[in-house]
This record gives sequence, C-alpha cells and structure tokens, in this order.
Amino acid sequence: MKRCVLQALTQSLSRLLLALAALGLPLLPVRATTGNEDDTPHHRINLTGNILTEDLWQVEVGYHWMALPYVGVGGAVGFRGALDMEGTPSGKGWAVTDDPKSPTDLYLRPSVFLASPPLLRTRFTDFHLTGEAGLLLNIPYERVDITRYDGVPGIPTDYDHISSHKGRIHAFELRVGVSSGIDDGLTLSVGYQLSTLDPYAMRRDLSYEGVRFDTFYPKARVQHGAYLSLSIYL
Repeated sequence: MKRCVLQALTQSLSRLLLALAALGLPLLPVRATTGNEDDTPHHRINLTGNILTEDLWQVEVGYHWMALPYVGVGGAVGFRGALDMEGTPSGKGWAVTDDPKSPTDLYLRPSVFLASPPLLRTRFTDFHLTGEAGLLLNIPYERVDITRYDGVPGIPTDYDHISSHKGRIHAFELRVGVSSGIDDGLTLSVGYQLSTLDPYAMRRDLSYEGVRFDTFYPKARVQHGAYLSLSIYL
C-alpha cells in the first residue's frame, strides 16, 4: 500500500514539473521582448537530484522568490530514499520483513538560496558560486511490517505491524556549488552537499516484544554527497 502511494506521488510530482516547464519556457522569450525596465528574474524553479553517503538519494522540485538579484527565499518538495539499508530488527519468532529500501518518504524543505555575481565570464556563459541552506522536514509517521515464524522456523505463520509518530523529523542541509548558464533563463548547477539526515530516525524509538530497533541500526552520522540541479529563471 505504501509503495502504491509513493508511486502515485512520484507520478504527480513528475506531472507538476512538466506543467511548470510547459508554463515557464514560453514565458522566457516573452519576458525578453516586453520592454519592462526591470528585466531581473524574480522566480527560480529547479529540479534537483543528489546522492549521499550510506547510499541515500533525494529528488526534489523547488521554487525561490528572488527578492534580490542574488538572494532567494523559498523551498522544495521531494522524495528521499536509500539504495540499501543496514540492519534488520528481529527477535524470537519474528523479523521485520518490509523491503530494506522502503523507508522512502515525501519531505518539505524550506531554504534560502544565494548566488554570487559572475566570477568568470566566457564567450558562451557566466559562472557563479551558489549556496543554499535548508531544513528538511519529513512526514512524522513510520510504519514497519513484521512477519512471525511461531513454531516453524522460516515459514510465516502470521503478520503484524507497528507504527510511530515519534522520532526526529528534521535535518539541516547545506549545498555549495558552481552554476553556469546553458540557455536564456536556464542554468545548470553542480556541487557538494552536507546533511544531518538520519534515514533511521523514525525507526530508532520503535520496539517489538521488548526488542529495541535502535540496536540494529548504525549510529547517526553526518552525510556528505553531490548534487546536480537544473533551474529556470523567470
């Protein structure tokens, strides 16, 4: 059920991105020919993906209001997940049996975006330094499926589940990178990301028949990684 919901949300997110692009791209030449005295873009729409240590990944669509030419305030909505997860909580006659990649969650990420004036100009493009500080907010809910093997080892005899609204739902993130214009209003950015995201945060306080899940998971660590972002300025 959870996977079906995530697939539906992923499809909705993809449709949203396509709709934003369809609405935004035709406005690029219009803005250039309206004769408006203020040609500074005030809207930044971006698609960003990244890979972090511990095989974590994130994909998000974001928007920033560029209140000043090099300062924007806004946020993003996205999905996070893992290519692999460590640790399988288990006890006498039971084990957690959901997909180890299943802790895949929708999140919100308010942030402040900064860009420098052009540091290098070439015949074809300009290069800028960029920075973004954000707070990742997970949905405060986690459900874990459990299979019981009472009496017959290796053969399921019953199914159960537990859920929780507790656990740390936030993480601080910092991105620093370089951006370059690839077309009128389009920029490509690549850089480094630091994050305090703990993929096990919502599961650490769970327990089943007196067995705490936290003992099966690695300690929370600061994550490092790289990101790639495509932005449209309107």
